[in-house]
Amino acid sequence: MFIDGASLDGALKAATDRYSTKSPFALDYAAFAAEQTKVFYYDAIPSFEDQDRTPAQTALAEQKIQKLESIRKLDKYHVFEGDTRRRRSKGGQEQKMVDVAIAVDMLTHTFRRNMDSAILVTGDQDFKPLLDALVREGMFVTLWYPIGATNQILIDAADAKLPLTTDLLYNCSTFEFRNKTPFPSHYRDYSRPVGKQIAHWDNADHGHVSLWIDGQLYWLHADPVRDKPIRIESESLDMLKLYAQDVFGIDVPELPGQP
Repeated sequence: MFIDGASLDGALKAATDRYSTKSPFALDYAAFAAEQTKVFYYDAIPSFEDQDRTPAQTALAEQKIQKLESIRKLDKYHVFEGDTRRRRSKGGQEQKMVDVAIAVDMLTHTFRRNMDSAILVTGDQDFKPLLDALVREGMFVTLWYPIGATNQILIDAADAKLPLTTDLLYNCSTFEFRNKTPFPSHYRDYSRPVGKQIAHWDNADHGHVSLWIDGQLYWLHADPVRDKPIRIESESLDMLKLYAQDVFGIDVPELPGQP
């Protein structure tokens, strides 16, 4: 597995912002790559001119250093650092050497036949030529990509694709984060919902869908024609709506009396 750290961080921040969690999504990196043999993680430490550096920028750089050190200590993980430079035209920071390092390492391991398949975690369209080259060399490449932040051209270039859904990120988050941030859960079984039905509608992909409330718990029940029923439950209706849309593509209609 080859991880573009900046892209993965972007996916975690997007999930944090979308669900308005009290604390940022905290990934358990060991769980994220539990099935991989080796993991190469690439990121860059923010760089600021000494005369312009603020306490907040210093803290940001130190936080990134500590994060990379903690990842480096994990089994299977190997961390490679690029650096950042200030953009002269647009302002802000841009990474240097990270993209090149990923491309060189993936191509080198492919040419040496050190691997039979590879996973690239990124949403950066600049990697499209790299995927094309790897596929032509016979490497089976799977792209793990952030939803809504990845060009379809890049997705189509990979042999297999896996979107970094909120469900996937949450299930690979730390125990501390999950303990502080209860999230909707879903099941595929034939149990029937209980409580009071408050809405029902039809979905093109998931058949008849109904929404129920039982005390403080909301249930969404979908009955696809060719698959087991889907049950989603949550104490937060807002979270349930987002989860149903993000994970299953089910849009929950606005209900009377709801904002």
